[in-house]
Amino acid sequence: MQADSRTRRPTLLQRLARLVRRPAEDRRPPAPRATPREPRPQAAADRRPVLYAAADSGAASPVGAWLHAAGYRCVPVEGFGLAIGELMAHRAAFAMLIVDIDGFGGPASVVDRLGDLRRRHPSLPVIVISGEVRFNDFTAERLAICDVTLRAPVSAPAMEVALAEAAVNNLLWQARNFPGRSRRETQP
Repeated sequence: MQADSRTRRPTLLQRLARLVRRPAEDRRPPAPRATPREPRPQAAADRRPVLYAAADSGAASPVGAWLHAAGYRCVPVEGFGLAIGELMAHRAAFAMLIVDIDGFGGPASVVDRLGDLRRRHPSLPVIVISGEVRFNDFTAERLAICDVTLRAPVSAPAMEVALAEAAVNNLLWQARNFPGRSRRETQP
């Protein structure tokens, strides 16, 4: 069972973002504040869409509806190669990639391409959905491939947690592997 970290999540995201975006020589602890500020949520119209790749992205999967309910625009793509090509060509156009890998041959068929995507575009949060995994994984175990792994069939609460944890884990991935990146380089 995972502990509820929703109350600490905004502060953790801010701290991780500062670590990634600050030069290495300027990584000293921030001065304490009297009251922590909550980040201002972006309006749905200001957000870049989420690319959702599945073999049949329009069929029986409620992922698109859940993303819409969470305030994201969803762009469904029916092809893994098409999704990767679109991301490589237009990375700045998308906020996140969610890929249901079961329709594309499962983990063995897509791991190398996801690893390549992670190296080329480390600031892109990636959520993988598969029925071949044993459980939802919100940890940093698979950061070389993705930020979060969800077991299919996915539930709405799992997707909600995955959206938040993918952002946190992606900042961790960037801090571990690209410590010298400037703010301009980490933003798409």
